[in-house]
Amino acid sequence: MTGHVDILPGNATEWARLFAETRDPIRALGSRYQDVRIANDLTPPQFLPWLIWQYGLGELTPYVPTLNQLIDEGVQWQRVRGTPSAIYQGLSWIGYAGTIEEAAARRRRWNRFQLYLSRVRDNDLPDLARIDGIVSLSPPIRSKFSRGFRGYDIRAAETSYQRTSASLTSDHSGVYLPGIGAKWSFGRLYERDITLTQADLEPLGAWIAPVPEGDLWVNATYLWSSSAFLWSQPAALSRRAGIAALMLNQAPFYIRFKDAAGEVIGNARAVAHAVKLAGDGAYLVAGSRYAVDPLLPDALIVAARTGFGDGAGRVATSMCIVVGATPPSGAAPGARWLAPASSRLNGGTIPSASMAALRTGISGGREIASVSVNIPFGLTVRERPIYVLRF
Repeated sequence: MTGHVDILPGNATEWARLFAETRDPIRALGSRYQDVRIANDLTPPQFLPWLIWQYGLGELTPYVPTLNQLIDEGVQWQRVRGTPSAIYQGLSWIGYAGTIEEAAARRRRWNRFQLYLSRVRDNDLPDLARIDGIVSLSPPIRSKFSRGFRGYDIRAAETSYQRTSASLTSDHSGVYLPGIGAKWSFGRLYERDITLTQADLEPLGAWIAPVPEGDLWVNATYLWSSSAFLWSQPAALSRRAGIAALMLNQAPFYIRFKDAAGEVIGNARAVAHAVKLAGDGAYLVAGSRYAVDPLLPDALIVAARTGFGDGAGRVATSMCIVVGATPPSGAAPGARWLAPASSRLNGGTIPSASMAALRTGISGGREIASVSVNIPFGLTVRERPIYVLRF
C-alpha cells in the first residue's frame, strides 16, 4: 500500500516480517484505509457511537446535547480532565459557566467543592442533571461536587475552630433532586417601585390628602442667614407616617401570583415595614438602602420569598399585593405559601367565604400594585419579590 512503512528493525527475520504483514490492520483494509481516515474527519452519523467509544468519551454522552460536539471537544477535555479547566470546558458545552469554591482544608470533608454558577439554571431538568454529570466527571477522583448555587446562598454558621465547638449549626441552603447527587440553591429578585394613588388607598381606608412639601434646598437662592427654610416638613412627614400606619394596621400582607389566564398560582406571606432612606439600612432595593423607621418614613416596603418548590411547574405573568386577607381555617400560623385547593369547584354548594379561600388560597383582602412579571416557578429556586410603595 502506497505510503505505508512498517516499523520492524532492519535485522527482523523473515518469519517476523510475514507475521507482521498478516496481522497488519492497514494492509487488511487495503484501499478502504483512506475511507476510514476521511470518516474520522467527516464523521457519518452512524460512525459517531463507535468513534466516541474509541475516544473513551462514552460516559459523557448522557449529559451533552449533541454527539458531534463531544467528538469535536471531548478529546481536549480528556487531556485536561482532573483540573478546573475540565469543569469549565464541560460547562461551556451546555451554555453555563461558573467559579469553583473548595471546602476549607480544616474540614473533615475537605475534598468537597461547590460551584458558583454564572446564572440561574434555565430548567431543573435536564439542565441540573447535565451540570451534575459533567462536573462530577471532570475533577480528580478524590474530589466530590456537592452544591451549585446562584442568587440564594445561605451558609452554615461556624461557631469556632476549637475542639469543643468545631461544628456547623445547620447546613448550606438548597435542595436535592432525585437521582442527582449535588444540592442546588437558586434565587431571583423582582424589584418594583410604585406610587399608590387615591384610588388604591381609599378602599383601604388609608387615604390622606396631599400637603405641600415646601421648597427644595437646590432652589434656595437666598443667604442662610436670612432664610426661614425648614429642615423638615412636618405636615408631609406626618401624612406619610399616617398612611403607612393605616396600611400596616391591616396586616397580614401577601404577594399573590397569577398565570396568564388570571388564575391564582399561590400567595406568599410578606413582611411590611415603614422605611426611610439610610446608608446602613437592612433593605437594599434598586441600589438604595432603607432602614425601618415608622416615625419619619419615606415609603413602605413589602417583601416576600417563596420556598423551594412553591408553584413548581407554573409560570406567573402578574403579581400583586393582597392587604388584609384571611388565611383558610386549618392553615398553619404564619404559613409561607398558601395555594388554591382547586380551580374547578362548584360554588353553589360551598359558602362564598370558603369558596374564595379554595379558589385563591386566602379569603378577603384587597389587591393593589399589580405588575407584569415572568416567573417560571421551579423546584430549586426561591423567588424574591420586593415592593417599595410610595404615597
